[in-house]
Amino acid sequence: TMANVDLDDDAADWVKAKAFVRALNAEIPELRMAAANALGELDESDAVPKLTAVFDDSDPRVRARAARATGKISDPRATSPLESLLTDPKAGVRREAAEALGRISNRQALQALLTLYDDDDERVRRIAVSAFGNFDNDRPVDPLINALGDDASTVRRTAVFSLIELLSNVPTE
Repeated sequence: TMANVDLDDDAADWVKAKAFVRALNAEIPELRMAAANALGELDESDAVPKLTAVFDDSDPRVRARAARATGKISDPRATSPLESLLTDPKAGVRREAAEALGRISNRQALQALLTLYDDDDERVRRIAVSAFGNFDNDRPVDPLINALGDDASTVRRTAVFSLIELLSNVPTE
């Protein structure tokens, strides 16, 4: 009601998605956050351009929720816009963008994650290092070896698992 969205319980997902897209422009940040969450749950790829349009929202919570939603949808069209969030001043936004890129896992997304292995935030590094196991080539081997010496034990443990996963994914030749 606050977002001026009227939905029937039995409405089709595309109808719900359309309503939640409108709610991305609500004045109240919590409503924009809820709309982004709902769009991610609906898994409507048509909503990706609207979600990436709020990556410049003034509220970092909205940017983070929109990044999370695009990751749930896993549409490769979100890759370039998500890359722009990797330099966000808020670590929570960077974490959600890294997680989303890890879910998308296309070559561009995984390449973007290589820049995060030395992020100031331990959780951002851990997420990036975890996604390195999704590569199908040996590019992240050196960053993963470097991550074995990370100050944070969670990053080091994740690097071990990612190395194992990576080596099982990379062609033997």
